[in-house]
Amino acid sequence: MMLRLARALLVRSAVRDVRTGLLSIAVTGQPPGGGAVLAANHGSWWDAYLIGLYARNTGFDVAVMMGDEQLRRFPFLRLVGAVPPRAVRTLADRARSGDWALIFPEGELRAGRGLASLHPGAEWVARRAEVPLVPVAIRVVMRGAAKPEAFIRFGAPVRPEQLAVALGSMLEELDRALDAADPARPLPGYRIVFDAQRFRRDRVGFAGRMLAFLTRPEGFRARPAGLGMKPRSGGARRGRRAYPGERGGE
Repeated sequence: MMLRLARALLVRSAVRDVRTGLLSIAVTGQPPGGGAVLAANHGSWWDAYLIGLYARNTGFDVAVMMGDEQLRRFPFLRLVGAVPPRAVRTLADRARSGDWALIFPEGELRAGRGLASLHPGAEWVARRAEVPLVPVAIRVVMRGAAKPEAFIRFGAPVRPEQLAVALGSMLEELDRALDAADPARPLPGYRIVFDAQRFRRDRVGFAGRMLAFLTRPEGFRARPAGLGMKPRSGGARRGRRAYPGERGGE
């Protein structure tokens, strides 16, 4: 009971972090419909969060290979599927049972574009579990908003010897699409799966909205339509006393 509660609290905390830290998550490609090894590039702190939350939203559990140093600092992450590199058999068992096994074959977090040499762990796990090996390209970038946007591209299953070329090509395609797209609009070909209703660039506070209103081109004195005073239909004009016998309009 306590284990389930702790796991639920960790998942809730991860969801809150994504809600407050990212503008949106957009996905393209066909995610695996059963157990699989996901081999992804590792260019941001968000990567495991993104795949983990997306997996759970689509009905899958996910196990993530995580470095020993990270697990020493955050041992509670084991409750949500993190396993050390030496536990590759655990990842294979999870994938064989129908879960997603997420591995970052570059072996470390890498800033910038490009793909480093890949370690063979993902290929070994896919072979042992006899499940598809799926390349996944991830980018978390600042575009036209105050918060970063996340993009996930699922590739078709590949043979182990094809992984490096396939993943490198997917990253190049994603980078080209981001470079060519209007940063103020959703990326063509990607569906927003998180927070689509808040995909806005003009979210400002009350003070900012008031300044925009007061400094609008038509000037401070102009009133929006519907806020002006309605004319009186028979009395004296405002500011002048009506004398006995005086009628409006005369």
